[in-house]
Amino acid sequence: MVRVVAQAGRVVVGRTLPGRGAWLHPGCLEAALKRRALPRALRAPGVSTEGLAEAVAAEAGSGRGASR
Repeated sequence: MVRVVAQAGRVVVGRTLPGRGAWLHPGCLEAALKRRALPRALRAPGVSTEGLAEAVAAEAGSGRGASR
């Protein structure tokens, strides 16, 4: 699971970033983007999700938190 946060008008990945966040399973990213679920969950309607797929893949591939 990775944590995404709305910050400076876009969605970014970060476990310790301040603000309203949402936990996302990397395999569910495509469905969340298609359904426009992230802006609703983060309560940030105009937020950009550009580049999010790469950031989620990098965070999920880093192995951090995999054994939790």
